[in-house]
Amino acid sequence: IVSSQVLEQPERLLLTSSGSNDYIVMLSEGQLQAMSLEGAIIELGLADRSILHAQVSNLELALVYEDAPTTVHFARIGSLGSIAIKDINASASIEQDEVLSAWGTPVNMSNATIISMVFDEQFLAATVNVSATDRLVVYNRTSDTQWLASDAKYPVSDPSLNNGILAWSIRDHLDPTKPQAKYMDGEIQFLNLTENQTMLLTSDELHQFGPQVLTDHLVYFEEDEMGLVTVRIHSWTPELTVYSNILMQLGLL
Repeated sequence: IVSSQVLEQPERLLLTSSGSNDYIVMLSEGQLQAMSLEGAIIELGLADRSILHAQVSNLELALVYEDAPTTVHFARIGSLGSIAIKDINASASIEQDEVLSAWGTPVNMSNATIISMVFDEQFLAATVNVSATDRLVVYNRTSDTQWLASDAKYPVSDPSLNNGILAWSIRDHLDPTKPQAKYMDGEIQFLNLTENQTMLLTSDELHQFGPQVLTDHLVYFEEDEMGLVTVRIHSWTPELTVYSNILMQLGLL
């Protein structure tokens, strides 16, 4: 044991590393605190405002304050203060909002709130609750552009981002006015952010959720009709092999 600290139970506990140093980041009662594994407190110099959500990637922090629930602020462990980016916009087309209204679940953009987020050096993905549903918005930090990653009518959860791949669970095709068992479960979709191509990984009557994007695999949970949960592992290798073979064939033509 390197060190031990007596702490209040945090609402969120995050572990991160800069390569040479490891840090613990804790969100408790709206306040964010960072410390080294040796117990040294790291000054963040954040505004005296209650924090709703926090996420970490290497030394970077992404924050959402309670008084601005659709604005993401970026900070850095070892530096003071934060920088706000423009609001995450979860607006959809009029036609999609009209469908949700017809289902009896109207959109309320004035109460939109970020409920989860993941990010890396180039992209941020935020799940935004708009009363009627939870929408997934992708923000390109380099080009300052953003867009909806999936159909805005259907609820999205559990986003995971790594190596240019964004994955999530979605209840696609679910019409609450005419619910069908085959659409009540979550399916796994993923987006290749480099090629801007979305793929449907699962399409069945089992509930898939909690995807985690790894370097060589996509790992997710699957719950069957009896409530038994198993871990599924999808390898990127076959897809990359097929892609390489196609390129080789084209090169020989």
